[in-house]
Amino acid sequence: MGWGISRLIGLKAAALLSVACFFQGLGVTLISFPLIYASIIAILVSIASRPSIDLPLLLGKASDGSFPLWSWIIFSPFLLFIHLFVLLRRFVKNEPLYTEVADGVFVGGWPSSVEHLPPGDPAIIDCTCELPKSSTISNNAYLCIATWDTRAPQPSQIESAVQWAVRKRSQNKPVYVHCAYGHGRSVCVMCALLVALGFAEDWKAAAQMIREKRPSISMNTLHRKSLEEWSKHLLSSKRSGESDSSASLIFCSVCSCGFLSFFPGLSVSEILHNRLIQLSMADDIGSRVDFGILSLLISDKLISNNVKIASPFLHLSIDRSGLASYNLLVSLCKIPIAVFTCVAQY
Repeated sequence: MGWGISRLIGLKAAALLSVACFFQGLGVTLISFPLIYASIIAILVSIASRPSIDLPLLLGKASDGSFPLWSWIIFSPFLLFIHLFVLLRRFVKNEPLYTEVADGVFVGGWPSSVEHLPPGDPAIIDCTCELPKSSTISNNAYLCIATWDTRAPQPSQIESAVQWAVRKRSQNKPVYVHCAYGHGRSVCVMCALLVALGFAEDWKAAAQMIREKRPSISMNTLHRKSLEEWSKHLLSSKRSGESDSSASLIFCSVCSCGFLSFFPGLSVSEILHNRLIQLSMADDIGSRVDFGILSLLISDKLISNNVKIASPFLHLSIDRSGLASYNLLVSLCKIPIAVFTCVAQY
């Protein structure tokens, strides 16, 4: 896994303590005390960033990307050091700050100002716990999943970020996933996002896709392990979701379309289509299930007009090539719908 942040900051703490002892021996306490304090903070960060502990909340970064005053006061030796180090490395390294890996999807390093953002007023997923959100980009949609450098987001954090990003993409809004340099944490989340958006079959293919456009990426064992766990959870969720939705599909279809038959002035397909648009913007679980059900019900009509239905919540995508697998299910739905409609009319 290489030199993680806990080892590097631990070495920094040892170096600071050695220098502090040197100045203390010379009787220069004015210099030794700040160095001792900085070494203590470095030791705390080194411990909190160990994989077995993994406590990014130590620094107190808020959900809006800001640091409270107490954090700046207590952890100023570490926060200021990281801030300056990132800016210095960016100046030295000849690497683009961000890279567009797919249509409207960007991955890269920490944007210190609005000028460093990708075009199109993107929604931002911040994977850092040590760098603040710039006040100049306060108008952008923002999500923070605080993670230590060289560490990986938890599978639940990855899934939350993916769902949030997919909703933004469904609104035709660009998405920018960043960490400090755009090499590890952000790439980990981006791999999952590319899978969810249908650009890659699995996270390994997504990683290769990113590497082709951004060769400097470097995911470690923790990143790969977290993505593997996320992938297993995604597959199990899909299987349980398919079994649950298939059991309730006919019942919901009968109730919905039977009720809609009382409105002769508007066709069932038009009402379903309007409802589909409303549900696509909803966040609650019931609306997400209804979204998938209505997508199936009107798929045969919309696909005949070369319209693609994509559910960002159920990862459902129906086009001409995939219609065959749904034809039987849709046909089964039409039988009780027709019976219920006839009963309602009489």
